[in-house]
Amino acid sequence: MLDIENQFQALAGEILAGRVVALNAEQSETVTKFWALWYWRAKLRNAPELDRTVHGVRGEPLTNEQRDKIESVGATFILSSGNKLPGRFLAGFQILRGIDECSHQLWGRRWGIVRAHVGEFLVPDSPGRLLAVPLTPEVGLHFESHDCIIPESQVARANACARRSAKCYYFARDFSVCPGIAE
Repeated sequence: MLDIENQFQALAGEILAGRVVALNAEQSETVTKFWALWYWRAKLRNAPELDRTVHGVRGEPLTNEQRDKIESVGATFILSSGNKLPGRFLAGFQILRGIDECSHQLWGRRWGIVRAHVGEFLVPDSPGRLLAVPLTPEVGLHFESHDCIIPESQVARANACARRSAKCYYFARDFSVCPGIAE
């Protein structure tokens, strides 16, 4: 998951620096994976996986340092108390499977770089059905969109959709310049 975040951050930096003005297929795949990571993390945050008992396997007592080391190399462990697999590992597997499914479903489809002519974008805590990834208050990536500058009315529509996608909260640099939040 860190690789997905790092690849996306590098791409976002290139876009914001003006070195990328249209996304190619590989860059669109990077955005798809990042969007899917955001989607699944938000989904599981609201419905976390519980620790599960693993039958036929016995956990070993581990120090926190040993646990951290095991996790740092992408491995899992069974807790010695109750022979349980920590729910966060199950969530991680579910997130990775979800990213793969999204990548397969959206393969070959393009994300566009969208800039607000007037107003700023909201950022929801969860993308929900919103197929957009805000980069800055004025720049976002929108699924199957042209690379373009959009008028205030379209920024308002994007913000209304972002607001509906939020599960607990949304934020902005300055709500007073975000059209569409009062709808």
